[in-house]
Amino acid sequence: PGGQCVDVAADDTGVDGAAVQLWNCQTYAEDQHWTHNADNSLSTLGRCLDIDGNGTANGTKVELWDCNGVGGQKWVQQSDGSLRNPQSGRCLDSPSGATANGTLLQIYDCNGSAAQKFSVNGGGPIAGPGGKCTDVLSDDTGVDGTAVELWDCQSWAVDQHWYHNANGTLETLGRCLDIDGNGTADNTQVELWDCDGAGGQVWQQQSDGSLLNPQSGRCLDSPNGATANGTRLQIYDCNGSAAQKFALS
Repeated sequence: PGGQCVDVAADDTGVDGAAVQLWNCQTYAEDQHWTHNADNSLSTLGRCLDIDGNGTANGTKVELWDCNGVGGQKWVQQSDGSLRNPQSGRCLDSPSGATANGTLLQIYDCNGSAAQKFSVNGGGPIAGPGGKCTDVLSDDTGVDGTAVELWDCQSWAVDQHWYHNANGTLETLGRCLDIDGNGTADNTQVELWDCDGAGGQVWQQQSDGSLLNPQSGRCLDSPNGATANGTRLQIYDCNGSAAQKFALS
């Protein structure tokens, strides 16, 4: 709300029980960068966004706590921009729509108001051919081997937000964009897989807008320039065509 970011109060070491609040967005603030994990938890500083006491009542505050898989640490992005906790059936909320620095966050009945607009946009979309986005097929839990495809861009879709890591990998849902079998041949499809540092997971943005995999010397590619939803992506000889325009944001 109010263009603010979800922030860990005061203590950037993120101890258990640290309050979670709104604060001015700061690109350098580690405690404002959250990873949306495959189990639907949101983590920063090595801990998870947690409902105090694993509570479910309106007005229960949220905090940082050791990631332990409980229901009070699950958050699902909704199409209206809210973040819903399935266990409680309630949404992350800024009390009375407050937007001031230091506003402590809570859960409250989901109502679609501005007080509940929290967009999970860790990383950014990879814009592909035809104005489509690079997307994880059907399964937003992102299990190993899940196909990677083109799909209509959706700002709320967690599986369309990719982190470009320092080692050249591209990551979403806790896994990496991977060439099947660490292959190097034309037409080898790409998938989601555990990040393991293999050469088939390294991607470099090129000046012509393509994404090069250095190990294979080939580029991310949409077969025959297809742009339909569900088009499976592959690697192919780099050729500078529209089928290979994948822009990291």
